[in-house]
Amino acid sequence: MQQSVLDLNLAYVPTLADVRVGANSLAMHAAQVWLDACLARTAQDANARCALSWGIQGTGKTLLAHALSHASGAAFLHPASTEHDFSNAYAATCVVVDDIHAFDDARAMAAFDVFNRLRDLPQGYWWATSRVLPAQMVQLRADVSSRMGWGLVFELLPLDDASSASVMQAQARQLGFTLSYETALYLLLRLERNLAALAQHLASLNHYALSLKKPVNNHLVQQWYAQIYLPALQSQ
Repeated sequence: MQQSVLDLNLAYVPTLADVRVGANSLAMHAAQVWLDACLARTAQDANARCALSWGIQGTGKTLLAHALSHASGAAFLHPASTEHDFSNAYAATCVVVDDIHAFDDARAMAAFDVFNRLRDLPQGYWWATSRVLPAQMVQLRADVSSRMGWGLVFELLPLDDASSASVMQAQARQLGFTLSYETALYLLLRLERNLAALAQHLASLNHYALSLKKPVNNHLVQQWYAQIYLPALQSQ
């Protein structure tokens, strides 16, 4: 019989260490500098206080956004944010915005107001993510998209297998279990190459192992894949 684990806190909280790998060392260094300045409220040039990280889907932009937001206590905005979320962001001094390229007109204009306010503050900080460069945000108003490129702009590159496996192992350790390198590669060959999605799958795998009171090994991973992942995928 499976043990109920609904009362356990299984939430995965990403950290900068989870994405500071591979060819993204420059961008991750900038993220750490931004975070340190945000926490210390140290005055910097406005261009250094506002940054945009961009890259194709699966490169870890959302993982990075959540890591920065959690570590800094920043207000967090995304394409489905509510009016209440924007009110909180307008009152904040640190704001992290995920997938700014996907904002509709109303949310883009609200984010534009937040951005302008933060730049005017002596110690206001903004970090945004996007799948494209500001000049390619064609669905946004020209004045909004161009403003997104006023600060530092960094590209996040896809990770190779070794780096992706390293990220997954770090995520597993935070969840409380050990994931071997071979098992991480097994999952990489079968799951989507999306760091945020991989984190959710590892949380599901951990939940499955806890419910069975069994350690995470190759046999259990194969069971989880056949009994949990594939049925969920087929039902979509």
